[in-house]
Amino acid sequence: MNRAARALTVAAALALSAAGCAKPVIGNPIAIEAPGQAELTGLAGLWEGTYLCNQGETGLRLAVDPPRAGAVTAVFEFFPLETNPKAARGKFSMIGTVINGRVLLKQHEWIEQPEGYGMVDVDLPGPVPPDAPELTGRVVFEGCTTLKLVRK
Repeated sequence: MNRAARALTVAAALALSAAGCAKPVIGNPIAIEAPGQAELTGLAGLWEGTYLCNQGETGLRLAVDPPRAGAVTAVFEFFPLETNPKAARGKFSMIGTVINGRVLLKQHEWIEQPEGYGMVDVDLPGPVPPDAPELTGRVVFEGCTTLKLVRK
C-alpha cells in the first residue's frame, strides 16, 4: 500500500470513529455460560471401564473434550476383554449435550468400524461433578444396558 492510500485509510477510520461508529464499551464485560456448559464441564477427560451389550461385557475408553458452546465431542473406543476375547475393536465420535438435566452423547461418525457393529448413544445422569471418580450410565441401543467408567 502506498503512502497516499495509507493516509486515506487512516483518515477514513478516524472519520468513522468521530461519527460514532466506533463507540467505547462502558462497564465490565461478564462471562455468560452456554446452556448445559456446567453439566458438561465435569465430563471432560479420559474414562475407562466396561459396557454391556449383546456381544457381552466389552472394554470401553471414552475420551471427552472440554465443553464448547454447551456441547462436547467425544470418542467412544471399544475393545475385547480377557473375559470376552471375541468382542471386536472399534471407535466412533460422539457429540454430547444436556437434555432435561441428563447428558446425552449421540453417535456421530465411525473412526474404525468393525464388521457387523453399529454405533450406540450414551445416557448419563447430569451434572457430572469435576471431581467425580466414577461414572455410570446407560448404553442406548437394542440389547445394551449399562456402562461403568472410572476417571483416568
